[in-house]
Amino acid sequence: MKISILIPCHNEEHGIARCVQSCLDQTRKPDQIVVVNNGTTDRSTEILEAFGNKITLLNTPALGNKSYAQEYGLKYVTGDIFIATDGDTILDKDFVKYVEEDYQKFP
Repeated sequence: MKISILIPCHNEEHGIARCVQSCLDQTRKPDQIVVVNNGTTDRSTEILEAFGNKITLLNTPALGNKSYAQEYGLKYVTGDIFIATDGDTILDKDFVKYVEEDYQKFP
């Protein structure tokens, strides 16, 4: 099973690095991390670019709001299931593992 994480980002320079790092540090690694950098005017772009090919970075002009950024990012999500989070959220190190375990309980 392939698991993707989708993160909309707009001016999240104070939390986006910790958010992405918490996704990368999962005990069950996500197969894909998509970040939609939605019209950022702070240092978020620079911070996200430092992750290189560890993430799929989509730089867009302001799309209007979070839901538009998520909808845009969904076009690039390749996982069988995906996790949506915010740019200032720190995921527990076992979050992806728990999602996968819960998903497997259903036929």
